[in-house]
Amino acid sequence: MIGIVVITHGPLCEGLIESVHMLLGRPKQLVGVPLLEGEGIEELKAKVMEAIKKVNDGSGVLILGDLFGGSTLNV
Repeated sequence: MIGIVVITHGPLCEGLIESVHMLLGRPKQLVGVPLLEGEGIEELKAKVMEAIKKVNDGSGVLILGDLFGGSTLNV
């Protein structure tokens, strides 16, 4: 199964994933990565790389972000 990583400014990703859990159950290969206030790009990059490793079973990973051209997707 393709893994999914949702990256957002702030805790939006966590709310979106909770909604998915209510509707579809708890997919194992779905994680959120919030960019929190005060965090830098390198911290976000480390969190994203860890999330990708967590959900990748060899089928690939889909990365979704909240702002095209923003730091969340530039990482």
